[in-house]
Amino acid sequence: MNFFDLHCDSPYESMRRNQSFQNGDLAVTADKGSVFDFWREICAVWIPDEHPFPRRRYKEILDNFKCQIKTAENVDDLAENRAFLLSLEGASLIESEADVDMLYNDGIMAVTLTWNGKNKIAGGVNTAGRFTEFGRRIVRRMNDRVIAADLSHLNDRSFFDVISEAEYVFASHTACRSICHVRRNMTDEQLSAIAEKGGIIGLCLYPKFLGEGDTFENLYRHISHMISMGLEQNIAIGSDFDGAKMDKRLDTVDKIVILYKYLKNKGLSEDVLERLFYKNAQNYFCGLLKLRSDKNELHQHKRQ
Repeated sequence: MNFFDLHCDSPYESMRRNQSFQNGDLAVTADKGSVFDFWREICAVWIPDEHPFPRRRYKEILDNFKCQIKTAENVDDLAENRAFLLSLEGASLIESEADVDMLYNDGIMAVTLTWNGKNKIAGGVNTAGRFTEFGRRIVRRMNDRVIAADLSHLNDRSFFDVISEAEYVFASHTACRSICHVRRNMTDEQLSAIAEKGGIIGLCLYPKFLGEGDTFENLYRHISHMISMGLEQNIAIGSDFDGAKMDKRLDTVDKIVILYKYLKNKGLSEDVLERLFYKNAQNYFCGLLKLRSDKNELHQHKRQ
């Protein structure tokens, strides 16, 4: 099977625990991912709500993980059978529009604008913070650089303000609030708003976001609900591996194969399963990479 995971916290955990991304005890490692025919993983550099976050610490986490990727003999080309893309989770690092350019140059494809608190850009789910004028300038620069705005972790007010400004949006790891009423999950209105802008929604595997009872059955309920909303082309997986305590039956990336088989036995079609586990996310990020390439060529042409 093929798998495209929209969110893991392996860069931070690799650094914190001094664990190898190649074959260590992380939930996501290159060896564990070898069960997939094609595998893409968006690896987040997690930034806490501390402000300002030390720039050197961000670089330390990022540089360590880039070295780990090289050790895994990996490239970030989505035409290859393995690709590890980079995101930033929590934007308290960003102090100016120039920092967006720095993230772009570092290979960051997406920014989760807040963690659970608030920063200079917007408010997270544990706050009543608003999307700020500074935040608008940052999101506009992200638009120019084709860096996607990850709407996970935003409070409802900031969510709708940001989505009206951002050109490229998605939710890397969330679930349906109508199925499990927690603040980190999204309402049907929010899910539809992302889909209307061509975005994708990564279903998080964290049991507390899925509801009481069996994790696999709850995931099926969330998926079925999104399908009933007409979101077959928008659903994806955003595991949150290495960032949350998971069901032991689904706590490492290689166990995704078990989830695939379970959902197939529940009657989901091959087409829906391929979209959920791979195709929707692959199409979305291939589109972003093409837009980046086109904009680069345009900027170079203007300089000549």
